[in-house]
Amino acid sequence: MIKNFFDRKSIFLPIDKSLLLRYYSNVNNKNSVMENVRILLADDNKNFRRGLAEFINNQYGFKIIGEANDGMEALNLIVELKPDVVMLDVSMPKLDGITAARFIKKEYPDLFIIIITIHDEKVFQELASVIPVDGFIGKASISEELPAVLSSLKDKRDSLRPVASERNAQGKKV
Repeated sequence: MIKNFFDRKSIFLPIDKSLLLRYYSNVNNKNSVMENVRILLADDNKNFRRGLAEFINNQYGFKIIGEANDGMEALNLIVELKPDVVMLDVSMPKLDGITAARFIKKEYPDLFIIIITIHDEKVFQELASVIPVDGFIGKASISEELPAVLSSLKDKRDSLRPVASERNAQGKKV
């Protein structure tokens, strides 16, 4: 049926047949590089969290799979949801983002962590020296910076995917 579709003459723009076939062959392939990056978002400001979730869900290749109100809830959701990326606000009740990031990197070293904060760039530099995270984004510039940071993390995740799968098969934490 697909072959007949391609052989028809049409008035539509020309389509690269190999690209279309590759796309449809990857739709149900869970190991495909086209798989969404699964993101857990932790911020105590519900309105900010919802707005950011909507922004991320509208980016191609990314999906918010869970939201946490504090660092402790984020730790529990990591175990349950197994995200690729965790976005943590610095200032949260019960367990702040910095402490949560330390716990996460200790238990899940391959999990990507992005710190989101209202603090200025000088604070980012200070924090970078004390906590092992993969990125810092200021809330004031999140709509400009986040797509590039997420895209970079997606590329890293996709390049590490076979290594992570081997570790997982051996029973090690991924």
